[in-house]
Amino acid sequence: MKTDKRKKIIGLAFMVFFVSMVMLPITAEARSVINVEDGFKRTIVLSEEDEKNGYYVGTVNVPRKAKKMKVVTSKKSVARIGKCENGLLCIYPKKTGTTKLIVSAIVGKKKIKQQGTIKVVKFQNPFRVLKINGKSYLSKVKGSGNYIQFKKSKIRLNYKLKPGWKIFATYVEGFKPDTVKNNTTYTLKELSGYIAICAKNKKSREEVSVVVEADL
Repeated sequence: MKTDKRKKIIGLAFMVFFVSMVMLPITAEARSVINVEDGFKRTIVLSEEDEKNGYYVGTVNVPRKAKKMKVVTSKKSVARIGKCENGLLCIYPKKTGTTKLIVSAIVGKKKIKQQGTIKVVKFQNPFRVLKINGKSYLSKVKGSGNYIQFKKSKIRLNYKLKPGWKIFATYVEGFKPDTVKNNTTYTLKELSGYIAICAKNKKSREEVSVVVEADL
C-alpha cells in the first residue's frame, strides 16, 4: 500500500474514532471532522497545514444530498468554506477569531437550519518532548493532525506535554487495551500498524493528534 493512501486511512480513521466524528469517504489528507448541530462549539487550529488542508464539515440530521443544502460561515475573514475531494465541504481557518458555521437545507418538505460556533486559535505544539525510539520528532508536529512514518515494527513513544495540555485519546492498532503507555515498546504486527495520541489544551480546547505508522 502506498504511503499516501495509508496516511489518508490512518489519519482520518484515528480522528473519526476519537474526536466524536462521522465517517466520510477517505479521499484526502488526514483531516478532523466538525459535526454541525444546533448550539455546538468547536475550536480549530490556525497553522500552515490547517489553512491548506482544512476540516471536513459533517452535518447532523442533514443528508449530504439534501435539497438546496448550503454551508456558510458568518465571518469569511476568520474561516471560509470550500470544496474538498468528491464534492465534500471543508472549513479553512484564515485568522484567529470566532465565527458561526451555519448549515441550511430542505429535507423532505422541511426546512432545516443548524448552526454553531467555531473558534480559531493559533497553533501551539503541545509537546515538550516527542521521541520515537530515542530520536526527537518534535519538529514534525506542525498542525492539528500530524503523521510520522517509521521504518521499524518496534516503536517506543516517549512524550512530555507542556503545562495546560492533557492526553484525551490514544490508540494502538492490534493491542488490547488500546491505551498508549508512555515509554513502552510496541511491536506492530500489521504492515500498516500505527500508534496514535491526541492532546487537548485545557483552556482553548485546541486538539492536536500524532499518528506514528510502521511502514515496513
